[in-house]
Amino acid sequence: MATFQDFSLVNKVIKSVRNRNKIEEMSYAFIFTFLEKMFPIDPDEYITDGGGDFSIDAYYIDFEKEEINIFQLKYTDKFEIAKTKIALKQRDISLLIQHLEKIWAQDKNLLKKANPKVNNAVKNIWDAFEKGFFKTNIWLISNYNSTIEHQQIEEVRFQLQQKFRADLKIYSLEDLVSLLITERFNPVNISLQLKGRNYFEDTTGEARALIGEINALNFLKSILRDDGNLEENIFNENIRVYLKQSTKINKQIYSSIQDEKENYKFFFYNNGITAICDSYKHPNTDSPIVNLENFQIVNGGQTVHSIYDAYKHGLVDNIKNIYLLIRIYEVKDRAIGQTIARYTNTQNPVKTRDIMSNDQVQIKLQEELKRLNWWYERKKYEFRDEKGIKEEKKIDAEKLGQVILSFYLEMPGSAKNKKQEIFGNFYNQIFNEDKISAEYVLLPYLLYKEIEKDFKRFNLKIKKLRINNKLEQLGKILAKDEFLLYAHYYLLLCLKLLAEKKSIDLKLENKKEIFRNYKESKKLLRKIIERKKNDPKFSLSYVFKSDDLVKELKKELK
Repeated sequence: MATFQDFSLVNKVIKSVRNRNKIEEMSYAFIFTFLEKMFPIDPDEYITDGGGDFSIDAYYIDFEKEEINIFQLKYTDKFEIAKTKIALKQRDISLLIQHLEKIWAQDKNLLKKANPKVNNAVKNIWDAFEKGFFKTNIWLISNYNSTIEHQQIEEVRFQLQQKFRADLKIYSLEDLVSLLITERFNPVNISLQLKGRNYFEDTTGEARALIGEINALNFLKSILRDDGNLEENIFNENIRVYLKQSTKINKQIYSSIQDEKENYKFFFYNNGITAICDSYKHPNTDSPIVNLENFQIVNGGQTVHSIYDAYKHGLVDNIKNIYLLIRIYEVKDRAIGQTIARYTNTQNPVKTRDIMSNDQVQIKLQEELKRLNWWYERKKYEFRDEKGIKEEKKIDAEKLGQVILSFYLEMPGSAKNKKQEIFGNFYNQIFNEDKISAEYVLLPYLLYKEIEKDFKRFNLKIKKLRINNKLEQLGKILAKDEFLLYAHYYLLLCLKLLAEKKSIDLKLENKKEIFRNYKESKKLLRKIIERKKNDPKFSLSYVFKSDDLVKELKKELK
């Protein structure tokens, strides 16, 4: 039975997510928190909660796994309710199944009553059906002690399998807590050998610390089971989960192991391993054997798994050349060990943006903009605590990169959906030192801010109509201009294309003249979107996801 502490812990996490993302409603933040925790996505794009959501609060289609995920969530801010009530009643489950039946039957009438985001969600699900995606998960999630009646679970699971070949996933309060904390398992005792006399030992009142250098292959063998598999229990207190080769960092680790000429430098490029144990002992000799009780790796799991992957692929000789830094802490109080785990894992990872923040192009741009009274944040939130600097005078480096990518490089879809590559693959194109200047970047940035103002007015208008239940008027507006909710960067590109067509120089002093084409830009996009609506597979989120629309825009302007 989950406790008030569990409830409070989960609530604090949700509030933190709400504050970080400037979310108004806790229920929305709850959905956001779960999706962010479980999937590598931008939750806003997949949350469909609201009037006309047909029991679908969110969805996510995993194209790599060819898997459809549909979510229904229930949140309460009162512990007494969470403790004594059932989140989803029988009628809630029945209604969900009825709506799923219509989706699986591809009932077009459903789209007429769905809210815009559910409308797109359903179309994307249908598109997944056509691609042959048959694996489906139905998620029932709440911060209650019980999400559904225990005796209902098998019946609901059977219905979902029979009707939709879908698996049931249930998360209640205790399950949410388990996402935030680690479990205790049987202790693992190991022995490892340090290199030479390259080790250092320190003792405080609460912990002993041993810092040294180990050979990667010898260390790996010390943590392999008899069957040759990695002893995964040594990662039980590691807050992070190994992501295999799905992240750029892990790919780089693996690549550095593969390079026979460079892998001896691994020690200098890698942060090494941080571990805790109940106790350790070793002789005072060269290359001592260290015996450790209840050994746990709390940071460095990605490194160890990447080395293990290389080992499984036969790169034994490569691994022999690699040495690792290891920090071992003997802690009598496991709470101290968890503090070490928390602090070594929750420090912000060094992202590509942070690495490039000290590039000379970035430093020069910051200084130039400063002289025009603009505060360019090379590093995220760089001027957050600076008094006297107005928010509207701050320019975020990532946002600026997106703006330049859509405006000058004519890649609006990439600007919206590949921002992680702003300081990676696209960096040299975006921050081209032969073109970059304060005026060069301010023109598209200020045009974008004007577009943002218009979007805010449009969103406010929609919200008021929904609140006042003026659904007919709302329907007419969305039928005409719903595309605006997805088109920020495409409209910015339209302004550029129209300026070029009308021989208006792309200079900062011409900003007002360029922006006078904004209505025409919306008209241009609206015309293309209306034409595309004839396609039965049409989906706004899909249309604006890539750069494919650019060709049609240019063709229309000829």
